[in-house]
Amino acid sequence: MPHIDVPGASLYYEADGHTSKPALLLIHAGIATLRMWDQQIAALATDHYVIRYDTRGFGQTKTENVEYSDRADALAVLSHLGVLKATIIGASRGGGIAIDIAVDSPERVSGLVTIGSGPSGFPDVELSDAENSQGAGLDAAVEAKD
Repeated sequence: MPHIDVPGASLYYEADGHTSKPALLLIHAGIATLRMWDQQIAALATDHYVIRYDTRGFGQTKTENVEYSDRADALAVLSHLGVLKATIIGASRGGGIAIDIAVDSPERVSGLVTIGSGPSGFPDVELSDAENSQGAGLDAAVEAKD
């Protein structure tokens, strides 16, 4: 199983496709592991070099209780594989990491795709009464199996 050692951790990663193809870095959501991308890998790897890894605290990555940077970890995986630039695709928490990489290291990013994500440091915003009301309606619909 491929791992890369970084300060305080051993990051598990997988790479598919040919290294001569454009690189994609897939970053999983905060409720998943790199396995969340399994169904897309075969199709993506036909014309891309597809890289994914388990972030700290997830899957097969092992970490110590130390301060770290998700951005630095992602870039370390790319560097380890000799990838100078990649399109970064992230879902939820992974998308936040992707946005942060694009802001901090734009020279390493050839494209950015996020799914249900926001930038780190964005303040939590209280829902309005109207939003809370809509949420209650959705909850009732789910409960009624509607």
